[in-house]
Amino acid sequence: MRRALNIVTLVAAVATLVACSREPDFDERYQNVSRTIVEKAKSIDHAIAVTGGPEEQPEKVVPD
Repeated sequence: MRRALNIVTLVAAVATLVACSREPDFDERYQNVSRTIVEKAKSIDHAIAVTGGPEEQPEKVVPD
């Protein structure tokens, strides 16, 4: 009986350790966010380059 209890305790401890994962530290989070921002900026730059930028809007004439 005691051996079975030890095995159950060991299995529970191993399962607990396997379920835990390490949180990313500040540098890892910073790199991920920085990479995302750079990718979005490149995408925006590409979209602007393809369309030639915003077209000039004619001046609005306001009646007196």
